[in-house]
Amino acid sequence: MTQHNQTTSGKLGKAQKIKLENIYEQPDDFALLRTERNDEQVRQLIAALERRGDLDPITVWVDPDTGNRHVINGSHRIWAYKTKRRKLIAARVFHGTRKQARLHALSVDAKPRLVATQEDRLNAAWKLVSLFWQADSGYEYSVKETAGAANVCGSTVDNMRKVFKRLRQREEVIPQTWGAALAREYYTGEDGQLTDDQRDEMTKAEVAKLHAEIGQFLTKKAHTAPEAVGRFLAQALGPNAWSIKRFMSDEASSLEIIDDGPDDAPF
Repeated sequence: MTQHNQTTSGKLGKAQKIKLENIYEQPDDFALLRTERNDEQVRQLIAALERRGDLDPITVWVDPDTGNRHVINGSHRIWAYKTKRRKLIAARVFHGTRKQARLHALSVDAKPRLVATQEDRLNAAWKLVSLFWQADSGYEYSVKETAGAANVCGSTVDNMRKVFKRLRQREEVIPQTWGAALAREYYTGEDGQLTDDQRDEMTKAEVAKLHAEIGQFLTKKAHTAPEAVGRFLAQALGPNAWSIKRFMSDEASSLEIIDDGPDDAPF
């Protein structure tokens, strides 16, 4: 008898061996975070495959209409298997609807411990809002479902819906990313002025981009060489350093930070 693990929506079956040639990839439907291949990740998986002989099971969903098995988690593992010309691979079947399978795939990929950045998660939430909406039935995913799967705040999803509605009313082309949607919404308004909430959302989007581009590197250097980071920022920012220091102080005041540096430190 097959054993299952209960998830928040749907069930995961026990690991089994299936033919790689019988697995279909549908990134536009299930890979809501990133669809491009990360070659470094594939190389690491190939090395692990050579050491261990196998990788953790991928997750597939069986389309009830066609019977096709679609990968919903494990695309990079599939690329590693293909590189090594494997025919049978370990997989677990997700038992649920297409909607549940999509949420499950995103909730796994959007976990903080994985490579997903804040910008990735915001864009994934935006896709759930903007791509899965019908004029006659409305949103396919609730605010709670969207926020939970993408690992973002419910208030952000609420704002996404408002932006999406206004763009539809203006018959705008719907952007593919949240940052682009904010730019189109707020910089094409009649008065050209941003509200405090709008400005905050724009700032959050810019912060997400910076996290994706330099966040991990800068955080690491701040722990290993804080003086060098401070000097670099002061030199790079120039006259803007002191105004940015004020914003940093305001942000830090809401965090539990122990300030043991000198009073005349630039940051």
